Amino acid sequence: MSQKFIYLFLFIFFNIFCFSQKEKQITKIDSLLKISDMYINIDFEKSLIFADKALIEAKKQNNSNGRAQADYYAAKSLIFFRQFEKGSQYIEKGLQEDALKKNIQLKALFLILQHTYYSRMSLFEQSYGNLQKALFLLKSKNDIESKLLVS
Repeated sequence: MSQKFIYLFLFIFFNIFCFSQKEKQITKIDSLLKISDMYINIDFEKSLIFADKALIEAKKQNNSNGRAQADYYAAKSLIFFRQFEKGSQYIEKGLQEDALKKNIQLKALFLILQHTYYSRMSLFEQSYGNLQKALFLLKSKNDIESKLLVS
């Protein structure tokens, strides 16, 4: 009886410990992304630094959503710095993430960012096409975030 109790205790302790470790890692990624978001319209260099840190953590944890968001902030910062080729690479990597299949707002943000990239490169047809795709995606949603992005 006591051996079963010990095994049960170890099993529960192990599960709680593993869950809390995973939660810490996700929280770290989210914290870095929030800081990157906080700086995105104030200090693009700091936003890029925190986005890169979040990307490293998200890759370690195989967190597709974290990688996609970090790619978005990094690409937006690089496009502001007129480093279009490097920014385009982050956009392309971000658009390939599985998380974008589930997160329509994030996919629309990537398409809008790609629209900005194309317009800065004077590729107006591609720019217009991406903006239309983003609007189409967002119009299918009925939540407040989507309505704000459409307006």
